[in-house]
Amino acid sequence: MTQMAGRSKWLPRYMDNPYLENAKEKSEQVRDKWLNDETKTLLNEICKRRAKDDDCHGGAYTGIAGIAYALLRAVQMFPDREHTLLELCGQLTDKHLKAAKHADLQRESRFLLGTVSVYVVRLLVDAAVGRSNEDIVKRLDDLGKRILEDGYQGDGDDEMLAGRAGYLAAALNLRMAMRKDLIQMKRVKAVLNKMIESGRTYAAEHNSPTPLMYQYHGREYLGAAHGLMGILQMLLSFFDLLDEQAKMDITATLDWILSVQKSNGNVASKVEDVDVDKGENELVQWCHGATGAVHLFIVAFIRFGDNKYLKAAERALDLIWLKGMLLKGPGICHGVAGSGYAFLLYYRLTHHQRYLERAKCCALLLSGDEFRARARTPDRPHSLYEGIAGTVCFLCDLVEPNSAQFPLIPIPFADTS
Repeated sequence: MTQMAGRSKWLPRYMDNPYLENAKEKSEQVRDKWLNDETKTLLNEICKRRAKDDDCHGGAYTGIAGIAYALLRAVQMFPDREHTLLELCGQLTDKHLKAAKHADLQRESRFLLGTVSVYVVRLLVDAAVGRSNEDIVKRLDDLGKRILEDGYQGDGDDEMLAGRAGYLAAALNLRMAMRKDLIQMKRVKAVLNKMIESGRTYAAEHNSPTPLMYQYHGREYLGAAHGLMGILQMLLSFFDLLDEQAKMDITATLDWILSVQKSNGNVASKVEDVDVDKGENELVQWCHGATGAVHLFIVAFIRFGDNKYLKAAERALDLIWLKGMLLKGPGICHGVAGSGYAFLLYYRLTHHQRYLERAKCCALLLSGDEFRARARTPDRPHSLYEGIAGTVCFLCDLVEPNSAQFPLIPIPFADTS
């Protein structure tokens, strides 16, 4: 029997979806010109803001390297502004790299919350202007050795934002963008094996229900940002490099995730909550819950071709459609653009039109007066993961939905691997 959580004393997590009954009709408003105009408005707001020293904290997640990444994504949509946008990308990454020189080794080796993501963005910017940067490539390789050490992050070494899964995401980004392995596959394989070893050791010591389990700051998180689903997504993305026992352990752990998916489509944020009914307090976001689960289920389907992953994704997407108009802001981590990306990526996988329509409705809601009046302003309102830089990426991807990718954590679709 599930436990029932008390009613929240906090502000509501989401607003009622105004498009439940008319998504097809409303989505027709979101055409290329509309997307161009909305994106241009956000770009202008980003470009007129002067970067401050304080904007260099937090890696690409909230730092200015993440803004540079969004501007780079916008170049294809605004070729007439290519020179200006690329110049600004260079300035922002220069500033962030300069500040990152003062980071200790622990912070440098983090992905979205540290310097690894800044290195990745800089390599992408350099490639866009025809430059290479062997110093950064070598540094990433050196960090790949560093992260094999036990406890290198102090309390949880394997998750996406700061841990080893993030290093794999960095390698995947560069492989897919450059069409070659800037981070050597022997380094990637060593990291994969360390993650498998780490997950097995923790699971055995804590009598976990799965062959692989991980903790972050003492909590057994399940979500994409700090938990098991993000880790599994990266392990599946490099599945061919693993031995047969590791593959079986991953598959069994993935099947456990399916077994604890709630009847409404959500996945709990922590192992301790798998039998808890959170009611209106449940998290339906990329970082925790159903929205990040969709990314995992897409990668699992690409890897195995089993329709059970499509069914799991669609249950999650139905919940996102009900509870994904989030009031935390416009971002991709715990905001409406993150919900939109779940629909958009599933559309890319299946070409089922209703998911593109729902993604477009998320964009429409972001531009609406009610959302702007009710949504909370993020701490970093221009940033990639919390703010409008992530929204820019989402709107750009709506113009070309068949090449859509979640910022800095890509999915190896069949036409990109």
